Amino acid sequence: MKQKLFIASLLGLTVIASPAAFADHHKGDGKEKSAHHMKADTNNDGVIDKAEFMAMKAERFDEMDTNNDGTLSREEMRSARQKFHKKHQEMKQKRQETRGEKKGNLDE
Repeated sequence: MKQKLFIASLLGLTVIASPAAFADHHKGDGKEKSAHHMKADTNNDGVIDKAEFMAMKAERFDEMDTNNDGTLSREEMRSARQKFHKKHQEMKQKRQETRGEKKGNLDE
């Protein structure tokens, strides 16, 4: 039962993180890809296939499994979630600061 809870939580975290990881950060003609997309697209064909996606998730699991025992404890999952939220907040703050600078430049 605990294993199912951990797997469900991991999948939930994956669902939460995936839209952010694959958000459309295209500019101009739409051919520029985000850093996440470029890293995941290991064969550089412009799309992420199932094998590339699963490899990325396996890498994420390994990052979360800090004691390398092949399972995710509540503490490991909690820590990963906190790191994700902290990174998200830092990115959000950076975007807000950048927007503030841009607005400030327009007002001058």
